[in-house]
Amino acid sequence: AHVFGPALDDERPATLSPAVVQRILREELAFEGVILSDDLEMKAISSKIAVPAAAIQAVQAGCDGVLVCSGDVDVQAATLEALVHAVEEERIAYKRLEDALARLRRAKERFLTAPVTSQKTARIRQVLGCDAHQRIVDEMARYV
Repeated sequence: AHVFGPALDDERPATLSPAVVQRILREELAFEGVILSDDLEMKAISSKIAVPAAAIQAVQAGCDGVLVCSGDVDVQAATLEALVHAVEEERIAYKRLEDALARLRRAKERFLTAPVTSQKTARIRQVLGCDAHQRIVDEMARYV
C-alpha cells in the first residue's frame, strides 16, 4: 500500500520503501511470496512522483511487480521502458530481477498445479495464457 508510516520510513510511502518491503516483509516477517505494488497511478504516489520513476523505486525497494492500472498504454509503455533502462544502467540489480522472477514462477506453478476447486478457478485458468495475453507478452518482449 502507499501508506506513509514515519516510524517505519520517514521519507517514503510503504510501496517505495526498502525499510518496509525488504527489511520488514522479507527479512523480519520472512515473507517469501510475491509482493506487488498498489496502483502507482493513485494520487498518493503520482501526485509526488512520475509513475515510471515510482516503478523503479518500488522494484528497488523489493516489489516483484508493479501495477499501472488506468489502461493508459503510453504510461504503461513508459514505465516498462524506464524499468528496462534502470536495469541496463544497473540502478536495479539483475539479481533483484532474478529473485522476483523466481517468486513469480513459484506462484504460477502453485496456481497451475493446484486442483480446480471452483468454477471461478476454472474460468481463470481458461483465460490465463489466452491469445490476448500472449500478444501483450510479445509486445512487452520488444522492450527487453
